Amino acid sequence: MPDALDTQNVGKIEDDILTDLGERIVELVELERELSKADEKREKARAIIMDKGILAQKSKRWQKLVRAVAMLEILQKKPEEFMQRKREYIRQLVGEATSGKEIKDKSLLEIASVIAKIDLPSPEFLRFLKDALVAVNKFGKNSADESSIREFNAEIAGYEAKVGQLPEEDNEQKQNKKSALDVIAMLKSLANENELYYLSAYRQDIEAWPQYAQTTSEGIGFFSTRVKEYIEGTEQATTNKGVRIKGLVSRFRDTKLWKLIEGNDAIKNLRTYPQQLKFYDMMRIYTESAAKDLNWEGTFKMPNGKDVKMPFLGPQGFYHNLDKGRNFIRLVRDHFGNHIFANDLERVKNAVHEQPVKFVEEFAKFEGIIKSPQHQIGVIHAAMQELNRILMLRILHLTQEMQKRVSEEERKIAKIIRGLGGEHESAVNALQHVIGKKKTDLEKEWNALTSAYEFTEGELVVRYLDESTEVNEIIELNLNLHGINIRYSENVRRQLEAAKNLKEFGSTITTGNFSPDDIISINTGFTEYLPTQAQLNNAILDNNKIEEILRQKGSANLPLILEKIQKLKELIQDYQKLHETIMKILQKLEIESNATESSTTSGNNLSSNNVNIKFPDKIV
Repeated sequence: MPDALDTQNVGKIEDDILTDLGERIVELVELERELSKADEKREKARAIIMDKGILAQKSKRWQKLVRAVAMLEILQKKPEEFMQRKREYIRQLVGEATSGKEIKDKSLLEIASVIAKIDLPSPEFLRFLKDALVAVNKFGKNSADESSIREFNAEIAGYEAKVGQLPEEDNEQKQNKKSALDVIAMLKSLANENELYYLSAYRQDIEAWPQYAQTTSEGIGFFSTRVKEYIEGTEQATTNKGVRIKGLVSRFRDTKLWKLIEGNDAIKNLRTYPQQLKFYDMMRIYTESAAKDLNWEGTFKMPNGKDVKMPFLGPQGFYHNLDKGRNFIRLVRDHFGNHIFANDLERVKNAVHEQPVKFVEEFAKFEGIIKSPQHQIGVIHAAMQELNRILMLRILHLTQEMQKRVSEEERKIAKIIRGLGGEHESAVNALQHVIGKKKTDLEKEWNALTSAYEFTEGELVVRYLDESTEVNEIIELNLNLHGINIRYSENVRRQLEAAKNLKEFGSTITTGNFSPDDIISINTGFTEYLPTQAQLNNAILDNNKIEEILRQKGSANLPLILEKIQKLKELIQDYQKLHETIMKILQKLEIESNATESSTTSGNNLSSNNVNIKFPDKIV
């Protein structure tokens, strides 16, 4: 029987190589797992120690700085709230800085001392000025809007009531109240004498003229009167939106607007249209009477009711005074603004010359034109367009002036605020300074601690990554060896089974203890012998190869595993030193020692982006 069936030899291989190798692998895996946990703690500690944002959440020392910065922000943005909470802040800072009679943090006491010296102006007066500044700015953006004016007046009334409640216990308070009353007077003047509002209202009214034309029974006279009302005002008339009409010239003394209106022919043509009709009737009556008189002398009635006689010819006559002397044509063109009528008079004079009868005929034609609805509609429409254009130009100009005035008033209010805010700015600067010193001290300490941490960490992470990669490769190799070992054990089992069968079969044949009835089974067993023998021979050859592989790889791998085990143990010792450094840093920063143990958040998520902390520019 072959030597390869020696089970003791097989067991020796397993004991000497595989068993010892497996135990070392188990030890290697346990060390690698322990080291991985240590490195995970290191990552969490790094996230806390190296990030100021997370540090402000975890460190009691840094939390004190954050609270001081919050006090500074309130002083900057809400000084009245700061003054209300001033004593609370001082108590808080002193409590954090001392323990009984022992002073633990001098910088916090210095911050408390600066806060104790802050004495800002009356919060009510400052609030009034700031509110007034906002109201003026808002009004300036929409000063022609009726609702904006109503809202502005309501705000002024509210301010006036609050100013009346301001204290007057000393000279400074009395001066503050006087300044507030001056601001109130300025606000009232902005709102009450607001020509822009009426200009805008009249433009809206002009746009409604087509509707007026359909409803009024006064004809063109209604619109002539309307223009006069815009200029001079009225006691009863209102616009289409119910705004009482006040004279732009008479009330607001807007001479610039008057020059634009007075010099515009289309508007003059509408304004003087009733006068034109009377003038036309006077000329018609005169020419008719002159044509009938043998001496060509006609009569007409003056607006005051006086009858006047005038010859048709001669220096004092009608024909001469058409374009000379009294110059009726110039009167029609320049005073009435009616270029069509003036041009027609020129044409008639040049065409018919000194013939009163011809003038009568021409004036009959004029009557059909000047009194026709189409002509009057044209006059109204032309005046409407020009008046709308002029009011719009004036609105643009006054809006610019209003913006200048609003800006000037804003500067005045802002100047008062700056004057009162000098103490506020000084207080902010002083508090920024002491908090900045506190932050600088903490950062110096933090930089020193982080340097110590990084020095201790050193090449630890690089070594961990390198060793971890190699250990994983070794474990993978062990899995392959384990598969070879299983195959080896299966072959040994097959060897033993085949040897047993052969032994029993040989014994049966050798002893001859069988009956004729056993011939069939013996024949069957003999038939199975050949493949069993072949199988046994193959297993023996296979085991020889496997033994060689196990001996080579196992004997080569075991020293490497032992070396890695030693290196991992050294790494774990180094991590222990790092953890001791971490504990000292946490203690120095007043961070709970379990901060890195209890946290289930990965280092990547422990970011300052999750911390809502901002340091003022002058402090960072």
